[in-house]
Amino acid sequence: MELLNHIALPLVSSSEVHDFYEKVLGFTENYRFEIDHGTADLIFGINEPINVAVVERNGFRIELYFTGNKSASQISHICLNESDVDGISQRAETAGYPVVRVNRPSSKLAFISDRSGNRFEIKQAE
Repeated sequence: MELLNHIALPLVSSSEVHDFYEKVLGFTENYRFEIDHGTADLIFGINEPINVAVVERNGFRIELYFTGNKSASQISHICLNESDVDGISQRAETAGYPVVRVNRPSSKLAFISDRSGNRFEIKQAE
């Protein structure tokens, strides 16, 4: 199991997917999805839907969030594959770190922030 699942970055313009990530860095766009406004508000404090493009190169994925002029600190995160999402979440809560749990039909997710505001998505390993 690879530990690093993906990183997530905000984009002001969706044209950057092609213009920069594909043409300059050599990534390939794999797919797009939308995060509904309720989930976006719960995780990132943004009460509107967010469109996301996933690009990949040599097995390394970046989720690119189309945020217009939203702050990067709301979106940026590192996603780790873990076998014990609940255990990590519990340890974080016990230590006083904020945890946001997201239950999805296919997997468990938790978003945990350190005291500097760096956000980690802890994703149930498949």
